[in-house]
Amino acid sequence: MVVLITVIFYYTLLLDTVIVHTAPPLESRHTIEMEIFKQKDQWLHQCWLLYRSIEIPPHPERDCWLWQGPVNGGPGNYGYIYYQGKKHLAHRFSWQIHHRQSIPEGRVISHLCNRPQCVSPHHLELATQKQNMAHMIESGREG
Repeated sequence: MVVLITVIFYYTLLLDTVIVHTAPPLESRHTIEMEIFKQKDQWLHQCWLLYRSIEIPPHPERDCWLWQGPVNGGPGNYGYIYYQGKKHLAHRFSWQIHHRQSIPEGRVISHLCNRPQCVSPHHLELATQKQNMAHMIESGREG
């Protein structure tokens, strides 16, 4: 019950309006559905979109957070997510959420772990395309 109150309080602080519907009594499976209107902070919505499609591992700083949502099917099978009607690569979306900034023009997000489906902010770094290619070759991932 403390967790539920904390979650509601947290969302109330960040949003103009929160409507919470609680499901059956605590004895049964407890679910919470939230409809969020007039968001002050789009970051919260972006986080929800990202985190609903990944499973955080037991050692989140060390292990990869593998994308469980759709993948593009191209080289690397990068995950993707739709946000505000646009398709975004999941690892780039994750980096932007965790750094709370856009990726500067001319820069890419490099996977330090060499796993295209990984969206862990601990495994992603801002790089130039040249740096990213050098890292790929160094890691033996030359395509």
